[in-house]
Amino acid sequence: MRFRKFLNTQSWPNQVHWVSKENLLIAKKGDYWIKSVPGDDALTIAREIYMEGVKRELGISLATLCKSKTVTYAYVFVPTDHDEAARLLIGGLKLSIPLNARKARMVGNARFWWVLRCLYQKHTARFITDILS
Repeated sequence: MRFRKFLNTQSWPNQVHWVSKENLLIAKKGDYWIKSVPGDDALTIAREIYMEGVKRELGISLATLCKSKTVTYAYVFVPTDHDEAARLLIGGLKLSIPLNARKARMVGNARFWWVLRCLYQKHTARFITDILS
């Protein structure tokens, strides 16, 4: 609820779709391709990451990645150690949005996703650490 309230104050859609490393590709122009994952599955993964953060007691970041007209695409990040938490200014619960929202494109077709992975997987790998970690 706190995250949705935060989204409303920032004029972002309050319908949230959770994204993980496995269902994200970044095009060379910077747009995001997101593999369609059933909402319950995505929420389960996000909850597991969140609960891992609670166990570690290093802080948790809930951050937006991109948006469409009606959906905010967000992720959960848990720092690996105290140094990373300090470097990323994560203490307790950190909520954040990017200054410049990128375009989000959903992919539901498995073959098309495979083609996109062939095109953008290496490019994505270079940036994924900065975005989802």
